[in-house]
Amino acid sequence: MGDVVIMDGEDGHIDECIAIARRLPEHFTERAVEAIEDDLRDAIFYVAIDRMGVAGFIVVRPDMREREADIAWMAVRPSILRQGIGTLLLGRAETEMRIRGVRKMRIRTLAEEACHEPYEGTRRFYEVNGFDHVVTIPDYPLWDDGNPCAVYEKEL
Repeated sequence: MGDVVIMDGEDGHIDECIAIARRLPEHFTERAVEAIEDDLRDAIFYVAIDRMGVAGFIVVRPDMREREADIAWMAVRPSILRQGIGTLLLGRAETEMRIRGVRKMRIRTLAEEACHEPYEGTRRFYEVNGFDHVVTIPDYPLWDDGNPCAVYEKEL
């Protein structure tokens, strides 16, 4: 894999982040890719950079009134999945949110009840990294019908 640097995301990284999301159609619909692009322009994001450019990204939306942050999106270049990039990105996001005073992070992902195999690894990733499943919402209002939402949280 080589050396990887985690850094604050910048406008110049957005196109590469979108390209990664588009290479993961089993995780991101075209509507989701459009939402990712909007969030990359409006939210805080971090990127993993390797010799080929952006290797992955994580988008975080802090809510300082509640001292919480949502992980809106996260993706890693398909050719280097399961090599620790996601863990590095998550670690950077957690560290930065702690510095800002965030006490809890949350992720919403496709629930087990959807029976969509690619998300088994996603849920396992968050569980291994200390997130606890707190609730499943069968008809999450922001998602398409038939896509139950699993909410995971982690105290920082």
